[in-house]
Amino acid sequence: MIKKLTYDTDKCLIDCDGIIIPSHNVKVLYNSNTARPFVYFEPKSNGDNSGTGIAIVGPYGSTHRDLVNQNMMLIRGKYQVKNEQELLRGRIWENVNDFGDMITIWDTYYGGPISSDLINRIRESLCIHEGIEIDDMWLAFLCDKNTCDYYLITVDDYIFGGYSDKKDLIAAFEKQSKSGGAPAGRWKDWDYKNQGIGYLGYHLMTRQDENKGQKMVFTESDIRHMVNECVKKILDFINYL
Repeated sequence: MIKKLTYDTDKCLIDCDGIIIPSHNVKVLYNSNTARPFVYFEPKSNGDNSGTGIAIVGPYGSTHRDLVNQNMMLIRGKYQVKNEQELLRGRIWENVNDFGDMITIWDTYYGGPISSDLINRIRESLCIHEGIEIDDMWLAFLCDKNTCDYYLITVDDYIFGGYSDKKDLIAAFEKQSKSGGAPAGRWKDWDYKNQGIGYLGYHLMTRQDENKGQKMVFTESDIRHMVNECVKKILDFINYL
């Protein structure tokens, strides 16, 4: 499901330095104790972890400049990433009124499109390297600077929407609106996530619909999420007892 915030109605301003949405009583800045910067990049070296994305998260209330400077030897030295445009900067905002946790991205300074595949790699890296699960967090994008409208979509929905760039959300939202609010994107005909089967079930069932008759293959990421969900359910059951 995609949400849209318009400047005319919500008077909002959302970027990596702050989230201001008067209509939802939201005003938080980068130095808040509920905001953490992160940087994502893909190593160029032949060292450890080469070829897999790396995500580094900074302390609450800190800046991207400090985060990059403190990890310069790691980024430029060990992983040989020297082009600033290869560093994707973002921020995780916790407990934003009415929205829960949100993620904003400095895509202006990034040298490529914000595709579903890129967001998936960031999700996996944050989980592997920082132990942070972002599946249900809201991504906030300014897709058209001329209208100043913001589009919000969860990380899960963005990944499985199969978007080539954030601008695809404009057409996807229009399609969603015409369909009476049904989920937009690749899986618009089904809303598996609300059927109680969880992230992995949503992932596998939607793939099964698209590839009927084909052999289903579990990836390393699929298995990792399966284990994570099992552990979460066991812990929830223990806590309930």
